[in-house]
Amino acid sequence: MRHEGRIAKKREVGYGWRLLYEDSGTRADIVRDAIQQRLTEQQPVGQRLEPMTSMEMRAQVEDAFLDVRERTMKAADPSADPKTYQLDLGLLLVGFDEDAEAAGWRFWPDGDFESIREVGYAAIGSGEDVANATLAHYGIPMSDPLDRVLYKAYEAKRRADKLITSVGPTTDLWIMTGQPDRRRMRPPAPPEDQPVVVPPRILSLLEEVFVWVSSAPWDRKPEPDYWSSPLLDYASAVNRGERPT
Repeated sequence: MRHEGRIAKKREVGYGWRLLYEDSGTRADIVRDAIQQRLTEQQPVGQRLEPMTSMEMRAQVEDAFLDVRERTMKAADPSADPKTYQLDLGLLLVGFDEDAEAAGWRFWPDGDFESIREVGYAAIGSGEDVANATLAHYGIPMSDPLDRVLYKAYEAKRRADKLITSVGPTTDLWIMTGQPDRRRMRPPAPPEDQPVVVPPRILSLLEEVFVWVSSAPWDRKPEPDYWSSPLLDYASAVNRGERPT
């Protein structure tokens, strides 16, 4: 996603995990560099004997986040209360745990965190309240098929576009896939393990559906003639390990 004044980034941190964040100065990159430095010190070369667990990776990110938060606080306001200081940084850690199940953690500006697995989704950035409301309206159970998740995520972003002026209109979608071997390896990930980029033809299809669904009852736009099957075919191909264009 592209925002006015800020750029939403995705960065590999290692062992199949990625950080998603809204770039706030350089602090997000500093957090990522601190995490990778810790991982390098623990495993300079080769592979881990055991996969990186979700709790281990969460602890690595938490420690780095709190370190950067403390340094920023001391530089900005040495008299600030460490318990309440807010670091202006939205951060999501997403990946696959040791059981190959999707997992993720949302880190808050005060250093607290929560798992996003129970809710099934998370959002960061200036449009997160609108996006969260849209996703809560639909709900995203763990059994939700990929084609439905793609549309729900797209609508959440686009509704934020309409209501929050600082959210840019350009939308990019990626799909993360789990590779068991990656949970023992530090970056960089091989090309086959990079997130799947949703192609323009699918984005156009999602936009057509969004225009129809979001139109007012008194000015209802026509339903796209042919959208469900192509979206389902695309999701099925991704689930088979393909990267359709």
